[in-house]
Amino acid sequence: MEKFLPGTLICLCLLLLVFLGMYSGWRSRLKRQGKVFGSLKDVPERYENMVATHAFEGEYVSTTLYGDWLNRVGFDRLGFKSKSTLLVYSDGIIFTRDGAKDLWIPAKKLAVITTDQGMAGKVVERDGLVVIGWTLDGQRVQTGFRTRYADEKKQALEALREIAPEQASDQLQYWPADMMPAA
Repeated sequence: MEKFLPGTLICLCLLLLVFLGMYSGWRSRLKRQGKVFGSLKDVPERYENMVATHAFEGEYVSTTLYGDWLNRVGFDRLGFKSKSTLLVYSDGIIFTRDGAKDLWIPAKKLAVITTDQGMAGKVVERDGLVVIGWTLDGQRVQTGFRTRYADEKKQALEALREIAPEQASDQLQYWPADMMPAA
């Protein structure tokens, strides 16, 4: 018993150091992003009495910096998975996220609507995620969503492209020139 005690204590100390490093890294990310991003805007009151043209149950995967599917946006729990419903309106979309503030994106901020295999927090089959490129506080970001039922993914893409036909594209690398945020 006594010969296992030092090894156990060393392992516990190393584990504690790993968790402290992860915590410190996350706090540092939030501090850096606090200088770039503000906070999420509240969903406008006009949506309270409106009925969505389309609603899709599924999983909000995360929001990452555009083109870097592992670099999560940390504030307001944008970088964390949650059960969600994607509500599509004629002038925007809303992600109702369990345990987090709802995410409202006006249609005019949508730039790319496509599919991909994965992003931070989720890797699935080819083209299994709906990926939405948009601008947040002047920065390009992308949000991933996985519909609960696979056959609804195509319907979700069509509904999104319906409200932003000129901004939408099948190419993840493409970002329309008129949607480029100011440097």
